[in-house]
Formats: sequence, C-alpha cells, structure tokens
Amino acid sequence: MLATINADDWRAIEAQLRESEERFRIMANCAPVMLWMSGLDGLCNFFNEGWLRFSGRSMEQELGNGWAEGVHAEDFQRCMHVYLDAFVARHDFSMEYRLRRHDGEYRWILDQGAPRFSPDGNFQGFIGSCIDITDRVDAAQALTTHAEELRRSNSELELFAYAASHDLKSPLRGISQLARWIDEDLKNSLTPEVSDHLRLMHGRIARMERMLDDLLAYCRVGQTVSQRVTVDSGGLASEIFAMLEAPPGFQLVLEGELPVFVTFQAPFEQVLRNLIANAIKHHHRTSGTVTVSARQSGQLYIFAVADDGPGIAPEYQERIFTMFQTLHSRDQVEGSGIGLALVRKTLQAHGGTVTVESDGAHGTVFRFTWPAKMT
Repeated sequence: MLATINADDWRAIEAQLRESEERFRIMANCAPVMLWMSGLDGLCNFFNEGWLRFSGRSMEQELGNGWAEGVHAEDFQRCMHVYLDAFVARHDFSMEYRLRRHDGEYRWILDQGAPRFSPDGNFQGFIGSCIDITDRVDAAQALTTHAEELRRSNSELELFAYAASHDLKSPLRGISQLARWIDEDLKNSLTPEVSDHLRLMHGRIARMERMLDDLLAYCRVGQTVSQRVTVDSGGLASEIFAMLEAPPGFQLVLEGELPVFVTFQAPFEQVLRNLIANAIKHHHRTSGTVTVSARQSGQLYIFAVADDGPGIAPEYQERIFTMFQTLHSRDQVEGSGIGLALVRKTLQAHGGTVTVESDGAHGTVFRFTWPAKMT
C-alpha cells in the first residue's frame, strides 16, 4: 500500500514538473525579448523562440557554444571574458556586443544575465535576456558625430570672428583717420551739409567697430572659462552705471537688498551692463530712472532692470532679441543690434533666461534669472 502511494505521489510530482516546464516555455516564447539559459557546465541549454527567430537558426545549432558563432569577431573575446568571469563569480553581468541576425546584418545586443539557484541554494547555471539596441547605439553615435561637427563649426566660427575683427577693423581705422584729416584740414571751409556728413561718418565707423566687438563677444559665449568670485551685484550695478557716463539727468536706484554671491563675474557683468546701457540709450528723455532689483526663487536669483522710458510695444518684444534687430534707426540711436541677442545667449549658456515686460508706453522691465550657486 505504501509503495503504491509513493508511486502516485511521484507521478503527481512529475506531472507538476512537466506543467511547470511547459508553463515556463510558453512564457519564454511569448516574451518580447530574447531569452537563454545555461547549465552547470556554462553551456547554453535553452533559447526561446524570440532568439531563434532573430538568429534564423535551429535550437540544435544554437545549443552549447553554437550561439557564439553569430557574435562579431571584434566582440567575441570580450563577450566570452565577461560571461565566464560572471559565471565563475556567480554574479550578474551586463554586456553589449554585435550579433548576426538571420539576414546577415550585425545588430547591437544588450545581454543581461543572472545566476540561477535551486530552493536549497545550489547553483544551477545562468539565465539571461537580450534586446536589440542598434537604434539606440546608432542614435548615440549620430549625437556624438553631431557634437563633433558642432564643436568644429564653433571653432571655425570663432576663427572667422577673430579674422573679421582684425581684417575689418584695420581699414575702418584708415577710414576714420581720413575722415579726421578732412575734418581738421577743411574745418573752416566745410559747409553745414558736409559737416553733417562727416559727423554721420564718424558715428557709423564707431558703430561698425562696436558691432565687430559685439559679434566677437557673441561668438565667444560659452567658449571662455572665467573664475568664480564673490560678486556684490548692487555694487557692480553702481560701478556699471558710473562707467556708462549717463547724462546728468539720469539716476540709478537699487531697490531692496541685492545679493552678494559667488559666481562667474564676467558673463554676469556683461548681462547687467547691456541691460542698464539699453535703458539709458533708448530713453526718450534726457532724464530718467533705471531701477535694479533682485529676489531669490529656489536655486535662482531673479534680477529686474526697469526704466521709465518709452516702453516696447508687445509686437516687438521677441524681435528685439534677434541679431541686428533695432527698433530705431541707427543714426538716431547708436548700437550694434547685437546687445540683447548677446544677453540671451549668455544667459542660456549659464542656465538662465530673460523676459521683457512693457505695455509699449510706460517703461520696460527686463527680468533675467541667474543661478544662485554656480557649479
């Protein structure tokens, strides 16, 4: 009676094992990834249908080390070392290699494996899954190539800017000198019309020189490395205002307590100088007020440079950040047309933004963000 019970129990256990194996095979073959298993000898003893469809080979061809015949020759030794080292150490592994597909094309595979253990803790071999990551690898390579091309393009642009600055400034200096000589030699005999023409010429030569300087500065944004120093933003704003030599009727107001913090001074000063200079230069009166304020919001400082000038109409508020765009004739207001484009690019290079607020009639407020802690 006991023998009969044991035999029945054994048959029940075998049935459960067969059911478990069949369940595993169904799950493995329905999985959207390529699966494999190896035994105690390190040789592969199972591949799911996803793997076999990819390789275009039979189970018999892939078993043992047969699968390795599809590994690219340049990846084979590395692939074997990674697998065998993990097998001996009984730890997880992850590797990428090229595997030949059924159509002969090599595809990049991400292969991740882990050791298998029985319920009583005995090592049983490895189980692993593979996915095709060729598209990801190609995208990463394309991104690297694009980054290299961008770096080369930026380098060429900087070289061009240097050449343009040197080669164009030299004849400009010659023209400026000629205009000065004409002014000096014919000073007493010039007609009002000729004097006005010479005045315009001097102004346009100065504008061209500023434009070349600003263009060079624009190309250098993000290219140069500056040191982090402690910056008193209120004191810096006052120094900038004094250096700009605003007309006597202008005043600078520092509203509230402006931060003292550690940052890259050169680009921060460039942004502040351009905005304060714009507030003075584009004012419609000979007197006015420029107000600088700041507040902290999380990891950023939000600075505001406000004026009581004529304002900027809403339809022009995006245009002003475009290179060489101005709202007035350059004979009316001297400028390179690069200042605000330079402000935006400098801020973007340091993780900041700039916005403009104005109703087009009652002053303008430029707000820009700057990291409170510069890494």
